[in-house]
Amino acid sequence: MKKELWYETFIVAITLAPFIWLATIWNTLPDQVPLHFNASGEPDRYGSKKELIFVLMLLGPLTWVLLKYLPQIDPRNKLSENPSVMNNIRLVITVFTSAIGVVIIQSTQDGGKSITTLIPVLVGGLFAGLGNYLINIKPNYFVGIRTPWTLENENVWRRTHRVGGKMMFWGGLALVALAFVVPTRFAIIVLIAAPICLAIIPVVLSYFYYKEEQATK
Repeated sequence: MKKELWYETFIVAITLAPFIWLATIWNTLPDQVPLHFNASGEPDRYGSKKELIFVLMLLGPLTWVLLKYLPQIDPRNKLSENPSVMNNIRLVITVFTSAIGVVIIQSTQDGGKSITTLIPVLVGGLFAGLGNYLINIKPNYFVGIRTPWTLENENVWRRTHRVGGKMMFWGGLALVALAFVVPTRFAIIVLIAAPICLAIIPVVLSYFYYKEEQATK
């Protein structure tokens, strides 16, 4: 019980970190701040700095609530059966969303430089972190590579996540490395293309694994 309390306290602290930082620099921010950036990292929309609070609410507390209570509405109850894996996934996603919140705040001060340099690193880190834990996730309707074929057959689920998890882990690390060598103007292309490939390939594999399972029956 004490361990669970410390874990939730840690998760809440990470969730609140962007809000705390925003509060400390609030008076130094102009009333109008950049809120959206184009592919080159240049601001193309400005708005009230109060909108930052709304953005952080969507990134942090809403994500925290969704991840905390997902196991309770899982029809198969598989998420509750493997709490350590789910807790690690929650931690990875919480760190990612909070880091994104910090980058958004920082971008209002540096004109968007942090967006183009740090977002690819964070996305790569997210994929690597999730891939590391998805290998051991049990079949469920909310977390993982959920296709008609993985949900239909547990062996297909295991095979798909074993391969897909490794792909996401190494692909995520590769994306982090590329973020430091790819020119800024190409960063958005890499940022879009890499996650799409890492998401599509396991889906295709799950179909072929399912066909193999059917053929052996």
